[in-house]
Amino acid sequence: MGIPTIVEYSLSKLFYSARARDKKLFTRGPAFSDFPNATIDIESPEVGPSSSYLSVQHTQLGEERVPELRWSKQATDDVIAGIVQEYILIVEDPDAPLPTPITHGLYYSIPSTVTGVNNGDFRTAEDSSSTSTYHLTGGFKYGQNRGGKIYLGPRPLLGHGPHRYFFQLIALKEKVDAGNLSTVANKEELALEIQGKVIGWDISWRLGIDMTMNHLVTGGPEVFQGVVSKDEVEALTRICSKVAYCEVAFVYIASDGTVAASRDCRIRLFATDGGGAKGVVTIGFIQKLQEALDPKRPVQENAGLSIGTSTGGVINLGLFGKNWTPNQCLTFFRKFAKIIFASKAKARFSIWSWISLCSWVSWIMRISGGRYDADILEKFLQEAYGTTPMFHTARPSGMKYAVTATTLSDATLCLISNYHTKGKPTSNLGYKHLAPTSDKGEILIWEAARCTTAAPTIFKPKRLRSFGTFQDGGLRNNNPVRPGLRLVSRIWEDGDCDIVLSIGNGFEQKPLSPVASNFRNLFLDGALARLYRASMESLSLNGQNSWDDHWHGLDEETKTNHFRLNLPLQGKEPGIDDIDSMDSLYQKTMCHQGDMMEIVRAFKGVTFFFELDRTLVDDGPFYICYGSILSRSPGSPRFIQLLTSDYPYAQFFNHGTSLGYISKNDICKLCGRYTKLVAFRVRHSSDQADIYLRFNRLSHRRISAFPKPIDWFIKRQKLNAKFGQPNHKSTVEPRQSDCSCQLQRKRDIPISLAGNLKRRLVTRTRTRRKKIRGNGD
Repeated sequence: MGIPTIVEYSLSKLFYSARARDKKLFTRGPAFSDFPNATIDIESPEVGPSSSYLSVQHTQLGEERVPELRWSKQATDDVIAGIVQEYILIVEDPDAPLPTPITHGLYYSIPSTVTGVNNGDFRTAEDSSSTSTYHLTGGFKYGQNRGGKIYLGPRPLLGHGPHRYFFQLIALKEKVDAGNLSTVANKEELALEIQGKVIGWDISWRLGIDMTMNHLVTGGPEVFQGVVSKDEVEALTRICSKVAYCEVAFVYIASDGTVAASRDCRIRLFATDGGGAKGVVTIGFIQKLQEALDPKRPVQENAGLSIGTSTGGVINLGLFGKNWTPNQCLTFFRKFAKIIFASKAKARFSIWSWISLCSWVSWIMRISGGRYDADILEKFLQEAYGTTPMFHTARPSGMKYAVTATTLSDATLCLISNYHTKGKPTSNLGYKHLAPTSDKGEILIWEAARCTTAAPTIFKPKRLRSFGTFQDGGLRNNNPVRPGLRLVSRIWEDGDCDIVLSIGNGFEQKPLSPVASNFRNLFLDGALARLYRASMESLSLNGQNSWDDHWHGLDEETKTNHFRLNLPLQGKEPGIDDIDSMDSLYQKTMCHQGDMMEIVRAFKGVTFFFELDRTLVDDGPFYICYGSILSRSPGSPRFIQLLTSDYPYAQFFNHGTSLGYISKNDICKLCGRYTKLVAFRVRHSSDQADIYLRFNRLSHRRISAFPKPIDWFIKRQKLNAKFGQPNHKSTVEPRQSDCSCQLQRKRDIPISLAGNLKRRLVTRTRTRRKKIRGNGD
């Protein structure tokens, strides 16, 4: 930024409320008076729907990549009709503390035949006769922005909160006259030039990373190398000792620019089975889950780690690698299944084609190849996923994801992920971890999808340069729950999960006590047939059997956090290439209820987590714990609104003692942070606390990490550190509930009132219960 970090931070706090200059956006000018409403739909397959977060690679902290953009078919139809002559694209930040929005990119003379742009289009054209023409490889020109370059990536002021970045597309009925513009046009000149020429427009906005002091203080010295010095970090912590987390969602920034959950939160694990065309069942359950949680928020926000096998891996890569919505995943998957299973590969042994009458013999004969054309599969995956690498697709939510594969030589389980790992060697955990290195290069998302779908007899194995040859991960773990749990224990300090959600794709319901037949058939009961049936019902290949085995090995306490969504089927399961059954399976999934509501309540419960605000306070025979219940939801205001709407009397409890009701008053009106101050008593720091959210009289769910002894929180927050906490927070002063934006009122609990804490809370709870009964609840 060119100014000292302390000055930058101080200025951002001074002008924190100077934002939301939406009325001064380019598309709010006089040229748009005849078109007050948007008429074109612009979207970003790379980032996701409007209001999604840009990844670090789109910012100045990464590669300053321009996100891929596409616009609607209506615009294309207008081009065919000769209405649209060319387009203008402008990127602005209205939340910068300046009189007018900052211009991050300005592009004009975009040909009418163009229906989308990607990062490769924003490079200087090599065949330009002069640099003064400012031509780009996409066939258009660029104008002035604040950075004086082709594209200025987001990088808001330190501590100024999250900014919105508006991508505005304007359709013109007449071409821009370059003679009326400067050599490097600015937006003021363009605004005058396009008056009377506008026939349509649209806005799609994205959120950038919130640059806060927290990113520097809590992330460690490796965070944002070169942005600040050690002396500046120490100075920052002296002027603001309360900073501990991101001001929006209480998160930590990792060394790669991604965001990790608070160290007092535990992980939420998604695992999706393989199953070929039956993958529509998996997508159907994910659609229902998002609808039940919040249809306007990405379902991906509710996971810390996602792992998938085969078609479950393909879905996983779409959701978390490309940030697709469940509806986009469904559209993709239907097309995916119908294309790849429509054209069979040429048989290697055509002279033996008559053997296809015996499916199990045909299976043996084709074991060296595949029944379906792998070239068609690869072409489709490349078109769908593009050239996006696995390792550079970290989400702002800190979402980690992986897919399974197995080696061709000995079927060793391999995990292809979007992250590096540290800690125990993977050989001790029963799998190999494939990650990019300087000598081996990158693995692209489509290559990972190709490896995890290379089922024997279906598709040929896939060779990755420098890594080896791989096949379907379902040979070892068609249900990837157990590899996922091993990943959690390897990556995260605690090694436990708040929620484990396993999603299947249909299973055949069988009688509990099958009657053995006295009749033996040579073909049905022969050695090969029995071997085939046993392999298909094995824990490796049968996802439901694997889950049942996993479930029965859990203790009763752990079972409350492990869930399975699967569709029971009457009769034989459809084959993995049975595309004719897809519509029927999807409809059955939409009608199947399962444990969806209990799963939703579990997710809502663990969205909250607890932090101690200071060391324990001695109060005679007891100790008083002062802490805060926080929310890790990126959209806390909406989350609280939906929760209180569905459960108006929801409140927190600790061992049966009320800690208070959920209230919108605990949300900061500017930054949206949820902070509820609580206090309760324990006899000793080793006593176990058990904080849970009671939705109504019949249901309650624990918040993240509970039950846990108070010592657990003291150690993780380093409240007992001899030289203080790493973030220099006070361990003896109680937390003030005001945000760093200083707009939320102070509601700290005085120590003098804590002596009567239990009596007050119980009395207040009883009074509230009487009111509820009086209202007929």
